[in-house]
Amino acid sequence: MEKIPQDFGTEKTEEILRVESAIKESLPIDELVRIFGKETYLIGGAVRDVILNKNPSDLDLMSRMPVDAIRKNLEDAGFIEMEWEEDGKFMEGKYSFKKGTNVFNLTIDEREVQVASIGEKEVSELISTADINLSCCAFDLNSLKIIDPDFMLEIMDKELRFIDLELAKNDPMKIVNALKQISRLPDLKVSSETMEIINQSMPMVIDFFIKNPHRRHKLRPLFGNINSGQVLSLFENFDIGDILDDIDMKKSKLNVSDVYFSKTVEELAPDIKDKLSVFVASQFGKRFDSKKLFNEKVNSVAYELDDSGEIVSCCLMGGERLYATSSVNSEKIVSLVSDLCKHNYNVWSTISITSTHLINLCPKAGLHIVEDPALIERVLISNYPGYKDKLIIKTKRGHSVFSKEESNDTPQVLVMS
Repeated sequence: MEKIPQDFGTEKTEEILRVESAIKESLPIDELVRIFGKETYLIGGAVRDVILNKNPSDLDLMSRMPVDAIRKNLEDAGFIEMEWEEDGKFMEGKYSFKKGTNVFNLTIDEREVQVASIGEKEVSELISTADINLSCCAFDLNSLKIIDPDFMLEIMDKELRFIDLELAKNDPMKIVNALKQISRLPDLKVSSETMEIINQSMPMVIDFFIKNPHRRHKLRPLFGNINSGQVLSLFENFDIGDILDDIDMKKSKLNVSDVYFSKTVEELAPDIKDKLSVFVASQFGKRFDSKKLFNEKVNSVAYELDDSGEIVSCCLMGGERLYATSSVNSEKIVSLVSDLCKHNYNVWSTISITSTHLINLCPKAGLHIVEDPALIERVLISNYPGYKDKLIIKTKRGHSVFSKEESNDTPQVLVMS
């Protein structure tokens, strides 16, 4: 059993126990151990996501089980082998294997899973050679404990740094992995040294993807996130050719549990779209602005139907941002927004400071009010460059609120999951 460092203190120790408990509850550990063996470790992003109170999605595993044993267990479990593809395809009920790296790709419980057969290599040594410190974390599926919990301090404090500065300067994928975290975590602390390496390495990154078009899918996770605007600005300083042409700058729709529906506007059946229009208008009453209904900003809808097929709650969204919410009661909208927060990395919105009821519901729905002016500025300018040099932030009714110069709009609060 891994020992928790004495200098962590009670608060940090409780945090480690929280993370361990959350991982146990969110993963099909029995199934993973049955296929990949007791000496299997969850590493990197999924552990980091739980530490940061995010829902883990893709799973990276290390197993001491030999390749042939893993292959047999997969096939005994009903998986069929398919050819490895560099664009990283994952298909339900199938697996692929990349020779040389001893890595399997598959899907379990609708999650993409990568498993590396590592033999006798020490896990603590392997995770300490990760690209960035935010990936230096692992969970033992046998002991159900975090390995090397010291790294949790940096992750909890959201401090980004490269593990090996010289290697980062010569490896475009290490830069991409850092950019992914910057795009998803607007409150990430990035030192001037780390940022300088990223800036100096951008020509290398761009050149790599120009010469390797089959790897451009690796750029997709950088965009459509709450802070992707900052990442995009780094690319815009150079001639990037067509490397971003097939990449969506906004998420087409968000994930939800099977209690709800999530559709792009184009996917909506005409009768559902009509029901949504009538429902939203009826809930907003005189305050309803029809220009905000399915306008150019809104690209998807999440909604719930009752047993008779009627709308009981809905959220109109543009990417990760909630533009309008409606429901038959407060409980219904809290449940829907909570579901969106649970199943997606970021959900955010802005709310008029006069909408006291909505603001009070935010904590119950998994959204917190952003009070840090620097963070408010970063998120808004990243998503709306027009706010640059025109953003006004001040305190009102006990909260940090923002408005735009020469605008008559009511001051807003920024809320994030």
